[in-house]
Amino acid sequence: MSEQSAVGFVAITGELASIRQALARIGHPPGATVHGVHLATWGLGGDIPRERAPLLLTTTNRSGGARVAPAVIGRWLAEGDLPRLRGMLPPFAALGVTDDALRLSTDGFGFRPVFRAAADGWAAVSTSALLLARLLDSGLDEAGVLLQSQLGWQLERRT
Repeated sequence: MSEQSAVGFVAITGELASIRQALARIGHPPGATVHGVHLATWGLGGDIPRERAPLLLTTTNRSGGARVAPAVIGRWLAEGDLPRLRGMLPPFAALGVTDDALRLSTDGFGFRPVFRAAADGWAAVSTSALLLARLLDSGLDEAGVLLQSQLGWQLERRT
């Protein structure tokens, strides 16, 4: 899916028939199902998160000046350790799957944005707003694009 960023994911939960219908409508690759959650990735070598092994969407993964191992981040996600996850330095994003939950953590500045959407029979999170818009069969969110365009002054030419 060339319209998406180089690295990303989509995670969809809900009725299997509704999920398959939505994905088929946009021609999305099948992905895999983990604990009832449909997951697909791109640019990550086909990595799918497993229990205690999160899907890391950034390479820095640092807290307090030290690198944090993926297994540690997986444990924090599984346990819902919000203070430690909040301590991750930007840019940061990770997706974890446990027996009964899908856990997503991003940095407070939104340097690795993740979007959410819901429709009849399913709900999803993804790094691709375009993919979610296509799943919803909706058009461009012009107000959202306008707001994002105004953030460039904070990052200068690195936008």
